[in-house]
Amino acid sequence: YHRRALLRMGEAFLNNKDITRAETCFENLYDVEEAAREFRVAGAAGLAYIAHLTGDPEPKVRMLLKVVEPELDLLDETLRGYVYPLMSDSGNDSKNVDDKSKFGK
Repeated sequence: YHRRALLRMGEAFLNNKDITRAETCFENLYDVEEAAREFRVAGAAGLAYIAHLTGDPEPKVRMLLKVVEPELDLLDETLRGYVYPLMSDSGNDSKNVDDKSKFGK
């Protein structure tokens, strides 16, 4: 339950533009063991969005999106809404990018 709570808190912090606290949540999720893929991918998605918002270099955003892209089905609707625009901005082609209009972020 702890990881699920971190995920929800990270999303809530992003929605409230509290980037520092959101980043802490997503870093904790990204650092989980490989067996917890759902949370690791969510962490990468959140960190990619934060990197984009804070003006981090594009290679960092692309590196994180490479973790996310093959596992898009593991993300919830909120995080998909954050990463779909980034994927199209950075030139990544994904079979699911066409669905980004459903998420409205």
